[in-house]
Amino acid sequence: MNQVLVGRSPSLTQHGAGVVGPNAVLQLIEPLHTHVRSEGLHAVFSQAGVVRYLTQPPLAMVPEEHALRLFKAVWSELPEKLAEKVLAEAGRGTAAYVIANRIPGPARTFLRLLPATLAAPLLCRAIKSHAWTFAGSGRCEASGMRRIQVDITDNPLATPNCPWHSAVLLTMFRSLVNRSLVLEHSYCCARGDAFCRFELGPP
Repeated sequence: MNQVLVGRSPSLTQHGAGVVGPNAVLQLIEPLHTHVRSEGLHAVFSQAGVVRYLTQPPLAMVPEEHALRLFKAVWSELPEKLAEKVLAEAGRGTAAYVIANRIPGPARTFLRLLPATLAAPLLCRAIKSHAWTFAGSGRCEASGMRRIQVDITDNPLATPNCPWHSAVLLTMFRSLVNRSLVLEHSYCCARGDAFCRFELGPP
Protein backbone atom coordinates (compact mmCIF):
# COMPACT_ATOMS: atom_id res chain seq x y z
CA MET A 1 0.00 0.00 0.00
CA ASN A 2 2.94 2.33 0.51
CA GLN A 3 3.36 2.30 -3.26
CA VAL A 4 -0.19 3.51 -3.92
CA LEU A 5 1.10 6.86 -5.15
CA VAL A 6 2.79 5.97 -8.38
CA GLY A 7 5.82 7.69 -9.85
CA ARG A 8 9.49 8.11 -9.06
CA SER A 9 10.61 9.85 -5.87
CA PRO A 10 13.33 12.42 -6.54
CA SER A 11 13.69 14.91 -3.70
CA LEU A 12 16.90 16.50 -5.01
CA THR A 13 18.23 17.57 -8.38
CA GLN A 14 21.65 16.45 -9.55
CA HIS A 15 22.98 19.69 -8.07
CA GLY A 16 21.56 18.93 -4.62
CA ALA A 17 18.71 21.45 -4.76
CA GLY A 18 15.27 20.37 -3.55
CA VAL A 19 12.45 19.73 -6.02
CA VAL A 20 8.69 19.41 -5.66
CA GLY A 21 5.85 18.26 -7.88
CA PRO A 22 4.82 20.62 -10.70
CA ASN A 23 1.34 21.03 -9.23
CA ALA A 24 2.81 23.37 -6.63
CA VAL A 25 3.09 25.73 -9.61
CA LEU A 26 0.32 24.63 -11.95
CA GLN A 27 -2.54 24.65 -9.44
CA LEU A 28 -1.92 28.30 -8.60
CA ILE A 29 -2.85 29.46 -12.09
CA GLU A 30 -6.62 28.90 -11.96
CA PRO A 31 -7.32 30.46 -8.53
CA LEU A 32 -5.12 33.45 -9.32
CA HIS A 33 -6.88 33.98 -12.64
CA THR A 34 -10.26 33.64 -10.91
CA HIS A 35 -9.56 36.16 -8.16
CA VAL A 36 -7.13 38.67 -9.71
CA ARG A 37 -7.52 38.04 -13.44
CA SER A 38 -4.71 37.81 -15.94
CA GLU A 39 -2.98 41.00 -14.77
CA GLY A 40 -2.63 39.80 -11.19
CA LEU A 41 -1.65 36.32 -12.34
CA HIS A 42 1.12 37.73 -14.50
CA ALA A 43 2.27 40.03 -11.69
CA VAL A 44 2.66 37.15 -9.24
CA PHE A 45 4.57 34.94 -11.66
CA SER A 46 6.72 37.87 -12.78
CA GLN A 47 7.65 38.81 -9.22
CA ALA A 48 8.60 35.18 -8.58
CA GLY A 49 10.81 35.18 -11.67
CA VAL A 50 8.98 32.23 -13.23
CA VAL A 51 6.66 33.94 -15.73
CA ARG A 52 7.83 31.43 -18.33
CA TYR A 53 5.71 28.80 -16.58
CA LEU A 54 2.59 30.58 -17.87
CA THR A 55 3.49 29.78 -21.48
CA GLN A 56 5.57 26.66 -20.80
CA PRO A 57 3.85 24.81 -17.95
CA PRO A 58 6.23 22.45 -16.14
CA LEU A 59 5.62 18.79 -16.83
CA ALA A 60 8.23 17.40 -14.44
CA MET A 61 9.61 18.23 -11.02
CA VAL A 62 10.36 21.90 -10.36
CA PRO A 63 12.94 23.46 -8.02
CA GLU A 64 11.34 24.00 -4.64
CA GLU A 65 12.79 27.53 -4.68
CA HIS A 66 10.54 28.36 -7.64
CA ALA A 67 7.45 27.21 -5.76
CA LEU A 68 8.51 29.10 -2.63
CA ARG A 69 9.07 32.31 -4.61
CA LEU A 70 5.57 31.93 -6.07
CA PHE A 71 4.02 31.39 -2.64
CA LYS A 72 5.85 34.46 -1.31
CA ALA A 73 4.75 36.50 -4.33
CA VAL A 74 1.14 35.56 -3.63
CA TRP A 75 1.56 36.89 -0.08
CA SER A 76 3.22 40.12 -1.19
CA GLU A 77 0.90 40.90 -4.13
CA LEU A 78 -2.45 40.00 -2.55
CA PRO A 79 -4.24 41.01 0.66
CA GLU A 80 -3.68 38.48 3.44
CA LYS A 81 -7.12 36.85 3.38
CA LEU A 82 -7.09 36.57 -0.39
CA ALA A 83 -3.56 35.14 -0.37
CA GLU A 84 -4.68 32.46 2.08
CA LYS A 85 -7.72 31.72 -0.08
CA VAL A 86 -5.69 31.41 -3.29
CA LEU A 87 -3.08 29.15 -1.69
CA ALA A 88 -5.77 26.98 -0.10
CA GLU A 89 -7.58 26.60 -3.42
CA ALA A 90 -4.28 25.67 -5.06
CA GLY A 91 -3.70 23.10 -2.32
CA ARG A 92 -7.11 21.54 -2.86
CA GLY A 93 -6.44 21.43 -6.59
CA THR A 94 -3.10 19.72 -5.97
CA ALA A 95 -4.72 17.10 -3.74
CA ALA A 96 -7.53 16.50 -6.22
CA TYR A 97 -4.98 15.95 -9.00
CA VAL A 98 -2.96 13.52 -6.89
CA ILE A 99 -6.07 11.56 -5.89
CA ALA A 100 -7.34 11.35 -9.47
CA ASN A 101 -4.05 10.75 -11.27
CA ARG A 102 -1.53 9.29 -8.83
CA ILE A 103 -3.64 6.88 -6.79
CA PRO A 104 -5.02 3.92 -8.77
CA GLY A 105 -8.80 3.61 -8.79
CA PRO A 106 -8.89 0.27 -6.93
CA ALA A 107 -6.68 1.74 -4.19
CA ARG A 108 -8.99 4.75 -3.83
CA THR A 109 -11.99 2.46 -3.50
CA PHE A 110 -10.17 0.21 -1.04
CA LEU A 111 -9.23 3.11 1.24
CA ARG A 112 -12.76 4.53 1.21
CA LEU A 113 -14.29 1.15 2.12
CA LEU A 114 -11.98 0.60 5.07
CA PRO A 115 -12.78 1.86 8.57
CA ALA A 116 -11.06 5.20 9.10
CA THR A 117 -8.75 3.73 11.74
CA LEU A 118 -7.37 1.31 9.15
CA ALA A 119 -7.36 3.66 6.17
CA ALA A 120 -5.52 6.45 8.01
CA PRO A 121 -2.27 4.53 8.70
CA LEU A 122 -2.17 3.29 5.10
CA LEU A 123 -2.56 6.79 3.71
CA CYS A 124 0.02 8.08 6.21
CA ARG A 125 2.50 5.51 4.94
CA ALA A 126 1.87 6.45 1.33
CA ILE A 127 2.17 10.17 2.08
CA LYS A 128 5.42 9.67 3.97
CA SER A 129 6.89 7.60 1.12
CA HIS A 130 6.01 10.23 -1.49
CA ALA A 131 6.31 13.42 0.53
CA TRP A 132 8.76 14.87 -2.00
CA THR A 133 5.71 15.91 -4.03
CA PHE A 134 4.78 18.56 -1.45
CA ALA A 135 7.67 18.66 1.05
CA GLY A 136 10.68 18.72 -1.28
CA SER A 137 13.87 18.56 0.75
CA GLY A 138 11.94 18.70 4.03
CA ARG A 139 11.72 15.57 6.17
CA CYS A 140 8.20 14.25 6.53
CA GLU A 141 6.73 11.98 9.21
CA ALA A 142 3.10 10.87 9.16
CA SER A 143 1.29 8.57 11.58
CA GLY A 144 -1.95 8.03 13.46
CA MET A 145 -5.31 6.28 13.42
CA ARG A 146 -8.09 8.29 15.08
CA ARG A 147 -5.84 11.33 15.32
CA ILE A 148 -3.30 11.85 12.53
CA GLN A 149 -0.10 13.84 12.78
CA VAL A 150 2.03 15.00 9.85
CA ASP A 151 5.32 16.76 10.59
CA ILE A 152 7.52 18.40 7.95
CA THR A 153 10.90 19.34 9.40
CA ASP A 154 12.63 22.24 7.63
CA ASN A 155 9.58 22.70 5.43
CA PRO A 156 10.94 24.49 2.33
CA LEU A 157 7.51 25.80 1.25
CA ALA A 158 6.29 27.07 4.61
CA THR A 159 4.21 30.26 4.56
CA PRO A 160 2.20 31.87 7.38
CA ASN A 161 -0.31 29.23 8.57
CA CYS A 162 0.67 27.04 5.58
CA PRO A 163 -2.72 27.24 3.81
CA TRP A 164 -1.39 25.26 0.81
CA HIS A 165 -0.07 22.31 2.83
CA SER A 166 -3.11 22.35 5.10
CA ALA A 167 -5.46 22.15 2.12
CA VAL A 168 -3.44 19.38 0.44
CA LEU A 169 -3.49 17.19 3.55
CA LEU A 170 -7.06 17.92 4.64
CA THR A 171 -8.45 17.27 1.15
CA MET A 172 -6.63 13.96 0.85
CA PHE A 173 -7.64 12.66 4.28
CA ARG A 174 -11.23 13.85 3.96
CA SER A 175 -11.57 12.28 0.53
CA LEU A 176 -9.95 8.93 1.36
CA VAL A 177 -10.34 8.44 5.12
CA ASN A 178 -13.04 10.50 6.87
CA ARG A 179 -15.01 13.45 5.49
CA SER A 180 -15.58 14.96 8.94
CA LEU A 181 -11.89 15.47 9.82
CA VAL A 182 -10.66 18.90 10.83
CA LEU A 183 -7.08 20.15 10.76
CA GLU A 184 -5.01 22.13 13.23
CA HIS A 185 -1.65 23.64 12.27
CA SER A 186 0.06 23.94 15.64
CA TYR A 187 3.71 24.52 14.73
CA CYS A 188 5.01 26.32 11.63
CA CYS A 189 8.46 26.88 10.13
CA ALA A 190 7.20 30.25 8.90
CA ARG A 191 6.81 31.27 12.56
CA GLY A 192 10.32 30.14 13.41
CA ASP A 193 9.54 26.59 14.54
CA ALA A 194 11.83 23.74 13.47
CA PHE A 195 8.97 21.88 11.85
CA CYS A 196 5.43 22.28 10.55
CA ARG A 197 2.90 20.12 12.36
CA PHE A 198 -0.51 19.29 10.94
CA GLU A 199 -2.92 17.41 13.20
CA LEU A 200 -6.13 15.91 11.84
CA GLY A 201 -8.94 14.47 13.89
CA PRO A 202 -12.68 14.49 14.57
CA PRO A 203 -14.36 17.85 15.18
